[in-house]
Amino acid sequence: MKVNYKRVVQSVKKNYVLYGCLASLLLLFLYLAQNTKDSTLAFRGSIPAKPWMDPREVAVVQQYLDKSKTMLEYGSGGSTRYYAPKTGRYVSIESDVEWCNGVKRELNIGKAGSDYEHVSMICQKPEVDPLPCKTFVNSWDWLFGRCYTKLSEVNRYVTAPSTFFPDLRYDVVLVDGRGRPQCAVEALPLLKTDTSVVLIHDWLNRDQYHVVLNFFDIVDQTTESNQSGGGGIVSLRPKSNWREIYRTWDPPSWWN
Repeated sequence: MKVNYKRVVQSVKKNYVLYGCLASLLLLFLYLAQNTKDSTLAFRGSIPAKPWMDPREVAVVQQYLDKSKTMLEYGSGGSTRYYAPKTGRYVSIESDVEWCNGVKRELNIGKAGSDYEHVSMICQKPEVDPLPCKTFVNSWDWLFGRCYTKLSEVNRYVTAPSTFFPDLRYDVVLVDGRGRPQCAVEALPLLKTDTSVVLIHDWLNRDQYHVVLNFFDIVDQTTESNQSGGGGIVSLRPKSNWREIYRTWDPPSWWN
């Protein structure tokens, strides 16, 4: 029997391509299933000693802190543990209730005599949980950075500072949680002075965050980061005419 080696080679090559594609799709499916099946953070009493940031990003935040400052953060954890003791008053807004309650317990938030007695922590679950970018249906958009959080999905979370502390004003606002562009804009009327700053984490590779430059000027930023998820941090101050700009601003289609 004469073997057609050319046909055998072609068949093997064809099957290699097919099996390679199938294997790649399987790996992609397993990765997405692992990373998008649940948006909650299981609390196991393991708050890191420092924020989940590049040391250069930590330094940008820290330069604005001292015991005379009032600080607001969206997104809790290592940032709460590390930054709060360096301030005089600290408010933390967290969207994951289980994680939030765990942080409260471990750090003794608000308890007299603790390093965190001056801290108020609000556990505010958003309207939509898990958020669209964390569901398998939208995982393709999530992979390619095309999935945006809408204000209607996180409104309770975004507006929590003005809901729970309507008269409190802040020197520093750190935005490192849900709906970051919306949180930054929400913070505008909550700033104490014209020199107050809003800091947004993961600024480098998330272009949708840059829409806030309609209202802010850049004071400082990191241009490199070893932080996974994009990294980079920017410090912003409001434009002097931000109120006038806001009145006529037409937000992008994904905003609301």
